[in-house]
Amino acid sequence: MVVVFDNTPVLAYHKVDRNFEWGVTRVLPSQFSEQMRFLYQKRYKAITLSDLLKNNSYEKRVAITFDDAYEELINNAFSIMQKYSFKATIFVVTDFVGKENLWDVNLGFRRFNHMNWSALRNISSAGFEIGSHTHTHPDLTKISEESIRKEFSFSKKILEDKLGVSVRFVSYPFGRYSRKIKEIAYKCGYSGGVCLSHPFKKKVDIFEIEREG
Repeated sequence: MVVVFDNTPVLAYHKVDRNFEWGVTRVLPSQFSEQMRFLYQKRYKAITLSDLLKNNSYEKRVAITFDDAYEELINNAFSIMQKYSFKATIFVVTDFVGKENLWDVNLGFRRFNHMNWSALRNISSAGFEIGSHTHTHPDLTKISEESIRKEFSFSKKILEDKLGVSVRFVSYPFGRYSRKIKEIAYKCGYSGGVCLSHPFKKKVDIFEIEREG
């Protein structure tokens, strides 16, 4: 399915943290604050992916997304976004909620915590959208079709059951996907999927929404 986003940029973030970490994609809270202030001063409205699909008449929109749902998001970024009434879509790895992950370890072997269910409920209640980043964060291009289905369906059901929300979007781990993976996501009940690349295409595949990050 191809949709028109009217050149609305879609941004991707991971960690918003004060500590410099080798091998980890992150932005300082001060940098994130400057970026959000810039968007606000330029009269942009930060929205969720579901809001993006509504094609409302607001002229200057930007869709903000966060992969992995690190606890630094609730600690460092949430209050900054609330200051400007900004919203975002948070992609959660359900098997690692409240735990340390195994794929984003820095060179000093430090692991990073993900938000727990209480934090996810709080941020969801504030109007942030919850999406799936699969159940265990595998490279989907290297596992079987049945395993892909389980990754998509398990995470969607867990999030909807735990948080009482509708999970419409999935973020492909490591940005890796294929035509078959997109088809499976659709069959598992998702409305769209996000990856990483150029964010300013006017017409895009709804299961291949490209982000800058």
